[in-house]
Amino acid sequence: IKGVRRFQVVQESRNLLVIRIAKAEDFGADAVPFLESKIKEHGDPEFKIQFEFVDRIPPLSSGKTAFVLSKVPVELR
Repeated sequence: IKGVRRFQVVQESRNLLVIRIAKAEDFGADAVPFLESKIKEHGDPEFKIQFEFVDRIPPLSSGKTAFVLSKVPVELR
């Protein structure tokens, strides 16, 4: 998406997504509503979405970038 240098999606709970965005200079005000509509269109429309604007998204201890993280525990049956 134009104006987004890096991003990270963090699923904090079953119904909360935090979208971290490191903005580029050409970040437009229309990006947030566009992203929110696409997430609700292709995911669960009940998700609460919170946007955080950050200077940078640090890599994991392995040096790799995690684009998606989930903090929701996996329930094995």
